[in-house]
Amino acid sequence: MSFTKGLNQGHNEIYSTYDYKRQILNKNVFLVGRMFPILQNDGSQHGLRSVNMKKRINTLLLAGALSALPSIGAAQDLAVNVSRLTVDVANKIAMASIEACREKGIPISVTVVDRSGIPQAQLRDTMAPPVSWNISFKKAYTSVMFNVKGSQMESRANSPLVNLGEGLAFMAGSVPIQAGGKLYGAIGVSGAPDGKDDEKCAAAGLNSVIDDLEMM
Repeated sequence: MSFTKGLNQGHNEIYSTYDYKRQILNKNVFLVGRMFPILQNDGSQHGLRSVNMKKRINTLLLAGALSALPSIGAAQDLAVNVSRLTVDVANKIAMASIEACREKGIPISVTVVDRSGIPQAQLRDTMAPPVSWNISFKKAYTSVMFNVKGSQMESRANSPLVNLGEGLAFMAGSVPIQAGGKLYGAIGVSGAPDGKDDEKCAAAGLNSVIDDLEMM
């Protein structure tokens, strides 16, 4: 559709809406005349009251007709509500993940990201290797971007996506934070010799708050 044709069509739609309103208003005025034929001004006090009454009725009908019509270019939702974890909940998840791996004798780093992949909480246990810090973030980021556990993406380790410089890590050690049909973010854990152990600790972190999130 050309710009001119589209513009003319838009104008025609607006005029059609105005004509539709005018027809309804004229119809209401006609109905008032039919319903109240005696409301004429004969110069008497009664006649003046009748004319005033007719004006009031016309005003009410006019207001009712306009309110019943959809407004042109009615406003639509211009924003969406996004559910986010509080920093307290994010820290609780991170600490629960660390404690779960401590029970296995494994010092780890953990990152909790929101649904946009932005870190909300990031902790490194005392003896966790420094390299685990950035890896835990990459795991969490990848998990929330694809909304899936890291262990379910290991087959993509040789994917061209890895070479795009987007910080993706297709490896075990992360879980998305899902509850009540909402995606809140993801948890990434790094430090264990086996990524599956990292993922179990991340799952333990999620389990520490999942019941409360499901109730929201």
